[in-house]
Amino acid sequence: MCQYCGDDVGDLHHRFWKCPRCADMRAAAVEDLIVGMAKEASPNDLFYTRALLPRAVLPDIPPPLDTQRWWYCSGGQDMDITGEVFTDGSAASPLYWPEASRAGWGIAILAGRRLRGMAFGPLPGPQQTAQRGEIYAVLQVLKHGRLPLHIKTDCLGLVESLAFGKEHCAH
Repeated sequence: MCQYCGDDVGDLHHRFWKCPRCADMRAAAVEDLIVGMAKEASPNDLFYTRALLPRAVLPDIPPPLDTQRWWYCSGGQDMDITGEVFTDGSAASPLYWPEASRAGWGIAILAGRRLRGMAFGPLPGPQQTAQRGEIYAVLQVLKHGRLPLHIKTDCLGLVESLAFGKEHCAH
């Protein structure tokens, strides 16, 4: 039973598209054409009740890049990765569409409180996760940086893994 109008049917499809008590909100937010199409759709249609499209109609997603790409900014100078370096990784991962997941990485080089330079890019390879983006950012600093380096990361899993030592990290 609908808690708003008392109709026998109280499912999401009714509340979103048919309930007379929700008509003003619906009219303010959705075009009449879409409301009409939704009213004609099955109450089990996931598009109109959960805004989920069937996987068959989702567009093809190109695979993640297999090559390393960098973009950097250093105020017109050659970027020197040294000193205090902050790293980060992130990802967008739709739960119902894992093929669309994409991750990236970034580093920021500071001198005191002043930004000296930064580098960032997409995460190469098929496994696109935030954790891999975090690890890849630190890897880029270790690979291209020069001593002294003071790497700062917000990735507790990476810090804890490194604290266990070489044997733990090599597996």
